Amino acid sequence: MPELTVQPNDEQRIAMLGRVVISRPNVEKIVQKAGLDAHAGSSAQREAIVDSVMKTLDFRPAGRGNLYTLAFRDRDPKRAQEVVELFTTMFIESNKGSKASDTDAAKRFIEEQIVTYERSSRRPRAASRTSACVTSG
Repeated sequence: MPELTVQPNDEQRIAMLGRVVISRPNVEKIVQKAGLDAHAGSSAQREAIVDSVMKTLDFRPAGRGNLYTLAFRDRDPKRAQEVVELFTTMFIESNKGSKASDTDAAKRFIEEQIVTYERSSRRPRAASRTSACVTSG
């Protein structure tokens, strides 16, 4: 029996991507890229900044369909905008990657099915040749 996988629908995929994008490792990357930890003197201070960013990030559906809101609050509006843009870019890139891997998986599946079909279609021909030889002899 071939391996079975369950593909999430687009809504589930977006929700999962949202959780992945605002995961701690990604938040740490964004904190560093946006320079939010520039004044942190210790790793404990960096951790506190990451914790704070994670608490102030808001990712949720924005009505129906695949629309979502990503919000971040900061004293500096430009920095808040930069953080949201960085997360949005990360989210879009993650979605592109998952779509590409879905396409690759579908392509591999189809190629495997073609090979299986070709093998199974050769067997009856070989059997009919054998049986033809047996009956003619």
